[in-house]
Amino acid sequence: MPDQERPNLEAHTIEIPGFVVLNLIGEGGFGEVYRCREQEGLKRDVAIKVIRLGMGTREILARFDAEMHALARMDSENVARVIGSGATGDGRPYFVMEYIPGVSLSRFIEEKKPTLDERLHLFQQICTGVQHAHSKGIIHRDLKPGNIVITEQEGNLLAKVIDFGLAKALSDPLTDRTLMTGTQYVLGSWDFISPEQAISSGADVDIRSDVYSLGAVLYSMLTSTPPHGGLGSQGQTEILRRLEEDSPPRPSQRLDVMEGTFRENALGALRSELDWIVLKALEVEPERRYPTVQALSDDISRHLAGNEPIVARPPSAGYQLLKLSRKHRSAITTVGLVFIALIAGISWALSEREEAIEQKNLAQQRTSELEELAQFQSEQLGALDAHALGISLRAGLAGKLEALARRTGNSEEEASKILQEYESLVSGADFTGLALESLDTHIFKKTEEAIDEEFTDQPLLRARLLHTLGKVMFLTGLLERAVVPAGEALRVRRDLLEEGDPQILRSKRLLGQIFTRLGRFPEALTPLTEAFETSRRLHGPDNKETIESMSALGDLEARRGNLPAAEELLTSAFEGSVRSRDEKDHDTYLAMGRLGWLLAMRGDFERAEKLIRQSIEGFRTVVGNDHRDTQSALTILGNLLGMQGRYEEITPYFEEVLETRRRILGDQHTQTLMAINNMGHLLHRQGNLDQAVILYQESLDGFRRNLGDIHHDTMLAANNLGVLLMELGELEKSEPYLLEAREVREQVLGLDHVDTQTSRNDVGFLRLKQGDFASAEKLLLSTHRWLLNHHGPGHLIPFETLDRLRILYEETNEPEAATELYSEILDPLIDEPTALSPMGLQTLTRFGALLLSQEKYSQASECLAPAEASIRKTFSARDPLLCGEFLQLLSRSLLLSSGENEVPFSEIETKLLDGNKLTEEKGEPSQLVSRSIQRTLVELYSKWHESNPGSGYDGKSNRWQATLSKSLVSGETEE
Repeated sequence: MPDQERPNLEAHTIEIPGFVVLNLIGEGGFGEVYRCREQEGLKRDVAIKVIRLGMGTREILARFDAEMHALARMDSENVARVIGSGATGDGRPYFVMEYIPGVSLSRFIEEKKPTLDERLHLFQQICTGVQHAHSKGIIHRDLKPGNIVITEQEGNLLAKVIDFGLAKALSDPLTDRTLMTGTQYVLGSWDFISPEQAISSGADVDIRSDVYSLGAVLYSMLTSTPPHGGLGSQGQTEILRRLEEDSPPRPSQRLDVMEGTFRENALGALRSELDWIVLKALEVEPERRYPTVQALSDDISRHLAGNEPIVARPPSAGYQLLKLSRKHRSAITTVGLVFIALIAGISWALSEREEAIEQKNLAQQRTSELEELAQFQSEQLGALDAHALGISLRAGLAGKLEALARRTGNSEEEASKILQEYESLVSGADFTGLALESLDTHIFKKTEEAIDEEFTDQPLLRARLLHTLGKVMFLTGLLERAVVPAGEALRVRRDLLEEGDPQILRSKRLLGQIFTRLGRFPEALTPLTEAFETSRRLHGPDNKETIESMSALGDLEARRGNLPAAEELLTSAFEGSVRSRDEKDHDTYLAMGRLGWLLAMRGDFERAEKLIRQSIEGFRTVVGNDHRDTQSALTILGNLLGMQGRYEEITPYFEEVLETRRRILGDQHTQTLMAINNMGHLLHRQGNLDQAVILYQESLDGFRRNLGDIHHDTMLAANNLGVLLMELGELEKSEPYLLEAREVREQVLGLDHVDTQTSRNDVGFLRLKQGDFASAEKLLLSTHRWLLNHHGPGHLIPFETLDRLRILYEETNEPEAATELYSEILDPLIDEPTALSPMGLQTLTRFGALLLSQEKYSQASECLAPAEASIRKTFSARDPLLCGEFLQLLSRSLLLSSGENEVPFSEIETKLLDGNKLTEEKGEPSQLVSRSIQRTLVELYSKWHESNPGSGYDGKSNRWQATLSKSLVSGETEE
């Protein structure tokens, strides 16, 4: 609440039913806040916010409504809570909040003069409140000291964030009312507003805008002045220029000219880490700030603890030069966004030194600075998010169109119609592709030209820059374009350097990785193998270059189906990383996760799960919960659990990933859409098919909007939706999605791609369900053989395609054809961990049933018996029905081949009784299995009685026959 309670005449005339109005305690542009007391109940003091008289316009009502809904979502001790709402006697809407006796942050700092640590701990409480708002999908947009109240609770200081009047929802609207942001004024306070909020009038902001404002609040807490100092007294054009171009002085510089005890105690801390933390939060470019409020708070914690390095760093020389070029861009003409800074910056550096340094030193200095700026280029452009650029481009066009429609006098209804027509027109357009095309045209191509023009006399530096450019293209998804600069860099380095030079090894590795991602595996194999073997020979197994080349080659082997070789390489890379680096190194956790996923694909789930869980905990410690590597590892863990049928355990991990990506990236980012798709897949596997359809459709619609119709992510979502609809029996609805995915993948990826073959297999299964057995067999058989050859016999994927062929041959009464296919896949798997995976054991059970149906009893028992222990361990609790079915099949095969195998009848009896116990109380789905077990028991005791007359086993046979008859009668009655 504000600093003091002020008497006000209207406090005695305003009527709020159920409350006694005590006094006015705050007022803003459109609302007033009164301290009131409840007349009934607890009779507690509350704060009630009421719209001012005469301010009930549609826009203000919408803002008022939005603030109430924003606060109603909150449940944090660091945010003012909403208690209720209503209307005054004269009809003005209000909402009731908790009353907070306290003072504003700025007044508290001024009067109490807290220590540095006290200020930082209070700031972390403020961060907690804002982070809580972000977790609810709400951006504050007006963070400033006046909207933060410091109170005391049980003897401890407590910071509370108030006034969510400018709050913006990250996803769903805060209110049903329409809230338009006018373009003629700026929402927020100039001294604490982010540059992007100032420029876009508050419309085009995300959570990093609040990070900037919190940086400004921290700046004022430490220096008693806002970062840019007195912006409100200047014109808007000058304000925007300063926000975009001028970096504020370091807090220590401001504090250095002040006086007092706080200056003496705090100056040392500010001159190092705190300066960097504050300035990182205040970066002009949102992507250079802390990605979340929590990340900012965590860096404060590291500073306070004093035993961990902080994330923030002072800006590099390269970045300083880039900012200089931006500030004076009207006077600089060159090509390529990055090389504006590079060439202009180096020219400036040379002119300053040309009188004082010899020509040789000039060249060395120029090369050194170019290398630094080339590294800057790699870091900055490598972080480009093409998907986010596409989303921004699409949204920006919509915003411009809406503003134009309103400026030209269109009504709200007309403007809305124009926007709907725009959405219809661009639906399915590939804005990400357009963003990539723009990057390539306006940055990469011109950068390539600049390299060739400027550095022909410095071939190694030219190769360095071409390598960097190729790497940036690779990271942004321009794979085909990356081949030329990466290949040219390798050629130059091979001509000028000795074999084994780290630059040659890096070039070979990059070119190999590009070919790997393109699916051109033979072309990738040679450079990656050469890089690995040369580095291992010259530098040893624990050298950084060796480990990275080993990982890249392991990735290639995994993608081309050579899983044993991939496991050996990735295991060695992980072990080398542990030996040569800190065990808690980020790259070590990456290597751990890669190895874990490979082991999962090989069916070695126990080792895989241990490694992946370790990588998650490592990422949480090293880079935090919200980092993309942490979220990717959580997704991998969920997929691993799904392979084992442990679907209920997946939910919290997938929910965390989806919540984090919605909060940080927004609803339309490709990673968020993929998280939605993954959640749909989880619900699909859990049997919640109706909800899965909704999520699949949401992700597909989002991919179509932001990536276009021919993007691989769009087709993944389309294929998933088609498969689900097929399982629901809606074959007509599923067919368009499955055919679209197959046709686009054949066109874009070609036939020799795993996604294309997967789509063709799904269409084959559709044809099977439609009764077109000839088409089904052609597709299912060809894709099964391709996937088996591609992945190898130790992979899990061919099991699913094999099961579809089993269903086909059951329908066409061709059991021998199915038997042959099972033999092909199972015979090589005897020593593979995949054979003992849940999917492998399920396949083995079906194969056993198939052999029994063909009266191949000895073969069936030889197939099933070695897997009994694994089946009991894996399925007795998780899927007792499958375990019971397996024990029945094994027992029957042993019984019918007992003359050959000589298995004691008592051992077969034990298996059957165990199976019956697992299935007897599992409801209707288990009755068929129970009856099969009971029939086999009857058969067992009858056969035993024949061999041992007078043993009494005929009595057991009769009792089980009676049980079976009763079960059959009960089943008929229920039917």
